[in-house]
Amino acid sequence: MPQRALKPCAHGGCYALVRGGTYCPGHTKQHVRVRSRADRAKRGTARQQGYDSTWEKVRALHLVAHPFCAECRTHGWVVRAKDVDHIVPFDGTGDPLRLDPTNLRSLCRACHNRKTHRNGNGGAP
Repeated sequence: MPQRALKPCAHGGCYALVRGGTYCPGHTKQHVRVRSRADRAKRGTARQQGYDSTWEKVRALHLVAHPFCAECRTHGWVVRAKDVDHIVPFDGTGDPLRLDPTNLRSLCRACHNRKTHRNGNGGAP
């Protein structure tokens, strides 16, 4: 019986060849989506995760003080930041790292998404 033709992994920039499926084994885990309501409910709302009005104020002040993407600046690019990233992820609303200005850095959307997916936490703190 003939086998399927090999095709490139659908992950941007990856040229590994796959026979069945869309992603190579190295990228399959990164592209798994939360599918059930029960799984989404376990994570809670953004407010329940610690992104409340206090966080919004800290975030806004940080973006005013640091308007450009820290990661892009290391490459010599000047890109306006849209997100504020926790360098060390925090663990719940009681964690002092949540609002610690030394634990924050400004990132553009692309760099923040890349960091989030690289860490495999899907945006959860």
